[in-house]
Amino acid sequence: MGTDDLLRAATGALKASLSQLDEKARFQIVAYNGAATPLETELQSATAESIQHATQWLDGLEAEGRSDHVAGFREAVWLHPDAIYLLTDADDLDEREVKAIAGLVRPSVFLNVTLFAPGPIRHTADTPLERFVRLRGGLIRYAGDPGP
Repeated sequence: MGTDDLLRAATGALKASLSQLDEKARFQIVAYNGAATPLETELQSATAESIQHATQWLDGLEAEGRSDHVAGFREAVWLHPDAIYLLTDADDLDEREVKAIAGLVRPSVFLNVTLFAPGPIRHTADTPLERFVRLRGGLIRYAGDPGP
């Protein structure tokens, strides 16, 4: 996410999503590149204070290194979420990584992926990540797409 200001675009999208959460909702954020780093050690209630804390934490993130998707998913499933929202610029998972992730994520967990990439907006592809998400009934969006 270090190129073309993609990290700022992804964190902006995440901040907008957080601002729309009902206070009864609970969330966790995991940033991962060289390592997986959670916002906190437990789910956070979507209060104004916790959303402000998350916003400040997101503002401090820096893009560095290759994404370790398996480590990111491992951290994401730790608290048994109902849904995982993945914001990434790297649709570079290979079949081995997707198989490892499939073993981590319960079938009932909803997957929602937004891909941020430099250059023209892409509308579809047939990568291992996209096939995995589609087979699970999840959603894939491409940054800039208006979506359904």
